[in-house]
Amino acid sequence: MSISLDKTTRFLVVDDFESMRKLVIKNLNSMGYMNVVQAGNGQEALRMLEQNPTIAVVITDWNMPVMSGIELLRTIRAHDKFKGLPVLMITAEIARHEVQEAAEAGVSDFLVKPFTVGGLQAKLNRMMDNLKRGIVAGLKLQLPPGSPAAPAASAAPATPVAEPVAEALTYEPPMLSGEAPTRKLPRQTDFRNEPPALEITADLEARMTKRANILVVDDVPANIDVLVGFLQDDYKVRAVTSGAAALKSMAAGTNLPDLILLDVMMPEMDGFEVCRRLKANPATAGIPVIFLTAVDDAMNVVQGLELGAVDYLTKPANPTVLSVRVRNHLTRSQAFAELQKQNQVMAENMRLREDVERMTAHDLKNPIGGIINFTDMLLGDESMSEDRKEMLQAIGDSAHSLLHMVNLSLDLFKIEQGLYELQPSQIDLVQVVRQVLTEKNQEIAAKRLMVTNSLRGTNLQQGDPPVFHVLGDELLCYSMFGNVIKNAVEAAPNEGRLSIVYTVGEDGRGTIAITNTGAVPKDVRGSFFEKYVTAGKKGGTGLGTYSARLLARVQHGNIRMQADDEKNETTVTVTLPLDA
Repeated sequence: MSISLDKTTRFLVVDDFESMRKLVIKNLNSMGYMNVVQAGNGQEALRMLEQNPTIAVVITDWNMPVMSGIELLRTIRAHDKFKGLPVLMITAEIARHEVQEAAEAGVSDFLVKPFTVGGLQAKLNRMMDNLKRGIVAGLKLQLPPGSPAAPAASAAPATPVAEPVAEALTYEPPMLSGEAPTRKLPRQTDFRNEPPALEITADLEARMTKRANILVVDDVPANIDVLVGFLQDDYKVRAVTSGAAALKSMAAGTNLPDLILLDVMMPEMDGFEVCRRLKANPATAGIPVIFLTAVDDAMNVVQGLELGAVDYLTKPANPTVLSVRVRNHLTRSQAFAELQKQNQVMAENMRLREDVERMTAHDLKNPIGGIINFTDMLLGDESMSEDRKEMLQAIGDSAHSLLHMVNLSLDLFKIEQGLYELQPSQIDLVQVVRQVLTEKNQEIAAKRLMVTNSLRGTNLQQGDPPVFHVLGDELLCYSMFGNVIKNAVEAAPNEGRLSIVYTVGEDGRGTIAITNTGAVPKDVRGSFFEKYVTAGKKGGTGLGTYSARLLARVQHGNIRMQADDEKNETTVTVTLPLDA
């Protein structure tokens, strides 16, 4: 397929964010490309391609509702008519696994936000240069030199083929002659495949028990000699002949043993008293204690275990049994200690992340406010052309959206910490929901959903006056219903149904029921509102319903979900106090 860029070339710009579509189109216009059509998601883009056979280049965002950019790319490459179209993927962040996924799907190139007109032009030139050489999928997966899976140094095939990918995968777009080498992306860890907890492998067990310190406490030197002889080849062993000496050796809290072999029957202070004192001291409470005694008495065994001992062996100890039990308890103890360290690090990282997010969000409000204020001032200039005013308005709208996100982020943090102070006011939920539906109109239209918005059985028309007032916070309500309706639209199948019904409950509270076609999967119903729970949605964070519950409760309301398998539908019901 031969394509050359000229003033008549038709572009398709796909992005669910209107301001971003306008920005890309303005950039194309400034380069002289005036023939541009646009779509708000991948599904709408496919219809545009069918209706506009002269589209020559597709520029698409990655993350979009209804159909994402990567799904659109795969569909284009699988389509007989469109498979030769160059596709430029725009993304706000670029991770190693995403580069691999897009390259295997046949992307022509990447453009990372934010970008300049020159950056966009360079990417288009590069794609056109590749097309002249017959390369549609121009993104290369470069493996380390000498790797058995490394591909030969030749042009990428027109039809993408998934190659084995080594761990040190890097992204290197094809370079034009004389162009400076592109900086390679460093390897990034993909935490999605990390084990949920510490896995005790043979290698880890060997490292944890290697040369561990063992303290033997026995008043009979001959017994000490036997035990030291059993263990000294594998561990560092030291011994004392009394309970008092054992406690004294650990009093400073330094050079503590990893495990203690403790005789029960000793003069002055028996093993039970030594164990009791060890477990009462936070510095030594975590050290595993194995009792060794010649007394084979069930009551003694129970008493020792109740004091916190991990095991109990009778003398004379079998060398093999002793060795295995010492190794097992050392492994478990040190694995537990390792998990505690990891949990402490994770907790500290969480606190640090929350502090950074809170400070960042707070500090962002000043520059965002400056953008909004200066934009408003410039828009008041009557001598400015309408074209420039349109661009300034887009800047202002974007800044307001960003400010909304920052404010909500700060509010959610305060709500989670129990620090949020609600200042309720009268809110018209009909208008709030209408605003959300308007913003989701593209996704609703793309899926051809039938939407009803009714009060007491009467369908509400656009011109109807406000009729359903509740007490709450408008920003919180907007975000809450935005999340709930967004989930409903995404979960509903094509040509499904979405209904919003306003009623007054028996308790005199306002009730808003949002029903969509499609029942929530059974395995997530019990945890539907829990943090990070998601199902069937690629890229879902599991925070939408979680935040919706937080926002409902902080406004003295509630939220619940009911799935009906027979009707194949899901209803999320929100209750809020009515405005008296």
